Amino acid sequence: MPVKLIGKISPYTGNFLFEILSNLKNYGLGRVVMRNSYKKYPELSFYIIRKVVPLREPIGVGPDEMVYGNVWVEEVFRGRKLEGLKLIQDPTYLPDWRLIPREEEGQYLNYQSQEIVKILPKHDTLPPVLAEITKKRNPTLQEEPHMEVVYKDLSEHLLYKIAEEGMTPDYKLKVQIPEKFKMGIKP
Repeated sequence: MPVKLIGKISPYTGNFLFEILSNLKNYGLGRVVMRNSYKKYPELSFYIIRKVVPLREPIGVGPDEMVYGNVWVEEVFRGRKLEGLKLIQDPTYLPDWRLIPREEEGQYLNYQSQEIVKILPKHDTLPPVLAEITKKRNPTLQEEPHMEVVYKDLSEHLLYKIAEEGMTPDYKLKVQIPEKFKMGIKP
């Protein structure tokens, strides 16, 4: 008889963080854990456990017995070690964690942080409709109209710099217009 799955498939693979930590001595202080969802990045991302405060003591066997708590960690995200200890509460209840074996911990604990700076473009082309309006209003315009880009809410985990005169950006904005909007109206 074939197996039929009902409901959504979870994007997470792994264990709950407290399911891992409750099975370790001193709740895994000094051990290295990583989220499986961070495997999508080419750079290393992991956490070093520094302090654990469970919100409830284990009262039985099973993953539901102790899922919640506060964990203070040293975080390395996408190759960059962040300053100070970080409190993580929300992702602890996601089944997305794995413990790094003792044999492999050395390469994580001795990891040298990489300061990779992404250079963002200062100007970008106008959207097609706005570019056409600008060209009609100013027919003497020789080059493609550009606008200055304003960046809001950049990630705290990565380093960014906006390109200045003479600098070439190494990051291209990913705003794409679908082909069905470029074709226009057909009779």
